[in-house]
Amino acid sequence: MRRRPSIYGELKQRELENLLEAIRHDKYWRVSPGDDRLFYAVILTRARTPSSRGRLVRVTGFGQVVASGMAAAFCRRYRVGVIDSKDGRLVAVLTWRAFSWIMRNCPEAVYAGLVSGSAPSYLNVMQAKSLCSEHGKIP
Repeated sequence: MRRRPSIYGELKQRELENLLEAIRHDKYWRVSPGDDRLFYAVILTRARTPSSRGRLVRVTGFGQVVASGMAAAFCRRYRVGVIDSKDGRLVAVLTWRAFSWIMRNCPEAVYAGLVSGSAPSYLNVMQAKSLCSEHGKIP
């Protein structure tokens, strides 16, 4: 009997369909409309394979990128990574629920946190809400 991933129990049906469609169609999204450097992409593998700059992670839209530091520790399948396209590295990791909450409520606050360096390497919904309140964008 094949086990289903734990993501099936954590997400609602519509969220799950959105996630699987994003993977199927190799989607990625801009963190900020005016910036061509930072992108969101769905993580497809864990950061296990070592490289000279960190650990390799496969993501949608970009193929393999390098995860270093704490971001590598949080890489799991079905999570969303923030990719720096100039360096080809993973900057931060979000849960799918945090990603969808951020996209609905305060996308610019997370961008400001990433640029200023105040955003942590891992964001769940609670941390995303506190990051939005820090930058004055409470929904």
